[in-house]
Amino acid sequence: MLYYLNLIKSNKVFFKENKSKLLYFEGYYNKLIDNDSLFVKNSYQAYKTGVKSNDTLSILNSLAALSQSYDYLNDYSYNFEYLKLYKENAEKYKDETHKIIQLFLLGNYHLYRDQTQLASKNYHNILNKSLRKKDSIYILSTYHNLGALHEMSTKNSDSAIYYFNKKI
Repeated sequence: MLYYLNLIKSNKVFFKENKSKLLYFEGYYNKLIDNDSLFVKNSYQAYKTGVKSNDTLSILNSLAALSQSYDYLNDYSYNFEYLKLYKENAEKYKDETHKIIQLFLLGNYHLYRDQTQLASKNYHNILNKSLRKKDSIYILSTYHNLGALHEMSTKNSDSAIYYFNKKI
């Protein structure tokens, strides 16, 4: 992956025309190798570059990445400020897929903070939207997270089994 990234960067014309996408890709690579600081740095640069070049996809993908960054100030996974900015931009650009992704990440944000009612509300909202769109990735992921929510937070194993079975 790093080889291809460096190969692409060496083509100055291609790099200039696709800078925000490549910065996002580089951030993703750093996430994979657990380099959190470079992940955030590259994702933020991709966001700023995307804004300058009006690259909607880079803006939304970078905000999705930044939303998942660790919030060191509050010592939690997921960053609420970026989640809000992500929501604003997904609505601004009328991107239904990114609206679903933002809701999913917001559900995770609440789940990790033991805010089970808010997480459940988000997950059920995602299910309604995903079922209408026939988006199997988020249907299955949401059933999985609802199962995990009931298993870990509410200790309701019957509900957990119900959602895990729906996933199958």
